[in-house]
Amino acid sequence: MKRYLTTLIALVTIVMGAKAAVIDYGFKICGNAINSGNYQLINRDKPWYYDPENNVLHLTDGKLSSNGVNYLLEVNSDVNSSLTIQVDGYFETGYLQNRAIVFNGEGTHTICGEGKLNIEPQLTNVSGMIKSFGKTKLTIKDLTLNITTYGSIDVGFENSNFSEIILDNCEINIHSGFSAWYGYANRSVDPILINCFLKEGVFYGGGIVEYAGSRNWRKDIFIIRQHPITNAAITVDNPTADEVVPNSCQIDNDHCTAELSWVIVNGDNSINNVTPGSVFELGKVYRAVVRLESTSEYPFSSDASITINGHQASINVIENGAAAIVTYTFPQLANTYYDVWVGGKQVNDINKSDVLDDGGSVSFIKNVFGKYVLILENANITNTGDTQYDYTGYGRGIYSNLSGLTIRVKGNNTIDSKGEGIYFTGNLDISGTTDNQGKLSVKGSYGIRPAKSSTAITLDISRVELTAEGTSGTGIGASTSLFGSSYNCTMKVGIANTVVKAKGTSVSLGNLNDLVFEDGLDIVQPTGASFNGQDVIDANGNIIKGSWVIIKGESGISTGVALPQDKAQSQDAWYTLDGRKLNGQPTKKGVYIHNGKTVIR
Repeated sequence: MKRYLTTLIALVTIVMGAKAAVIDYGFKICGNAINSGNYQLINRDKPWYYDPENNVLHLTDGKLSSNGVNYLLEVNSDVNSSLTIQVDGYFETGYLQNRAIVFNGEGTHTICGEGKLNIEPQLTNVSGMIKSFGKTKLTIKDLTLNITTYGSIDVGFENSNFSEIILDNCEINIHSGFSAWYGYANRSVDPILINCFLKEGVFYGGGIVEYAGSRNWRKDIFIIRQHPITNAAITVDNPTADEVVPNSCQIDNDHCTAELSWVIVNGDNSINNVTPGSVFELGKVYRAVVRLESTSEYPFSSDASITINGHQASINVIENGAAAIVTYTFPQLANTYYDVWVGGKQVNDINKSDVLDDGGSVSFIKNVFGKYVLILENANITNTGDTQYDYTGYGRGIYSNLSGLTIRVKGNNTIDSKGEGIYFTGNLDISGTTDNQGKLSVKGSYGIRPAKSSTAITLDISRVELTAEGTSGTGIGASTSLFGSSYNCTMKVGIANTVVKAKGTSVSLGNLNDLVFEDGLDIVQPTGASFNGQDVIDANGNIIKGSWVIIKGESGISTGVALPQDKAQSQDAWYTLDGRKLNGQPTKKGVYIHNGKTVIR
């Protein structure tokens, strides 16, 4: 008898323990609370099943009615704060007493799936809406959703206490007896549309507003999946003096048409329309204005990349994304253009004597030796990425696509740029004049950056006090490359009064093929720094970044330099003042040691 009682007590304890272990999953279907004890039984022969491990309620093919209770699906966010409702098939509602899906409490929930959710109450004056009675963040993603209501006073989708609604890549059709989307004035939240497009009207204050701005609720709403027009390339005949102004252009995107017009940009930035059939005039600045119209339900993205003749154009999206105006301002109409841009303006044969139109702080010449020279004299060059002149899309301060360019520096000069301060594809010489050590301060994403090149190029710096700072790259030097070395630039620093300072976030001075010092110049800061064949490193062998590297020489000329014994015995050899042997006679002016004597050349 005692053994029997002991066994009975144990069984009761197990049963009571099992009951106590039932887990509430935090939602009800047709009024039935779903928990760990019943979720597998209660859904027999019904179009849903629950995956507790991933907290996903799957809705499959079939119809489900609320059977006289208020809600088809009711979620308690205080118990289940992140339920995912995944529509796997064609799930539709039958008879609804009140609303279809309701969220209570505060939570973050998702309705998603490649299936189709059809909410149709089949009863007059029942809304069939999705509603929150708490601060719910709801994402509806990759879903086809239809809501049909018949009430004269109710709505299809009620936006009341939602903290946020995101519609991502959805196809949503709502038909209502009163309003397709409604939100109380003091509790409304406009939905965030991602890869979706509201065909008519706009959301405002939780409801739909006419384009004209009147608060007229729409009875039908269509939100469609779409992939916005994000890019298009337009080809326009370049302005040529004395040729007829073209009135058509070409576009490479099948989803839109392009209509071309022209304006003249005056010196005060005012504009005048160009009469069709007239001719381009030398010396004028022309702007191409292209109106793009969507030929489909695809709208234009506000950040679409539109180019005109390969140049980035500015874009202004209008009419809720169905149309856009793009513009591009061509350089001043000239007979000759040079592959040099300053502050985003291309140098040509008209503006070359005063490129920035500021009295001549920047000018451009071809000298008696046939070399191109860009002269900076107390110039202040800026480029914040103005797409009207932004040749490369990066807003470079000075951009040179010439095989060789000299930047002659006079006085105090600055470059402050969104992109690289100076970017060059061929040989570049930055120097002062023989009687004037100019100053140049360069700041950009990269300070001074050579392009990746298959052929060797050089950067010569002399007779100048140069400061270069890279805010997101090298101070002076190339960028890194994922596909082999792009370091094909040799930097040469010469003439005794030259000073170079470089600082960058990735490398202060480096990513170079070689770094050559002449005329007694060397790295003086940080102490013990040296060049390892690619980068300037500190005394511990670490690449220097985030701090200044300074190159300069002695302030005066010393004639008492003692050479090493082996060098002193080398006849006909040339050395710098610090004892470095040169390959043959020096090519630059300066003070050298030759056969044990100080020689000024």
